[in-house]
Amino acid sequence: MKVGRVVGRVVLSQKIPELPVGRWLLVSPWGRSEALLGDRSVISADASPIVFDDLGASEGDLIGYTEGGEATRPFDHPVPIDAYNCCILDSVEILEKESDV
Repeated sequence: MKVGRVVGRVVLSQKIPELPVGRWLLVSPWGRSEALLGDRSVISADASPIVFDDLGASEGDLIGYTEGGEATRPFDHPVPIDAYNCCILDSVEILEKESDV
């Protein structure tokens, strides 16, 4: 699972019957530097995945998402998605690793 911040939504111009009901989110991957800054306006320089969401995440929310084959596991039949929102995070706690003495 990866962590990212929702920075927008994507709208499809045509309905794809194979897709379940949900939304498409533009997600900025959240790494150590974004976590330590704690700034909600920071957008990662990494590529932003488009993530399928059926949980109701909104812009600014931190989410946990999976990519690849794991993204299709919640569905009973094959669906054409590459990333799936598996949770909305309330908070993230970062513990600093103690250096060896």
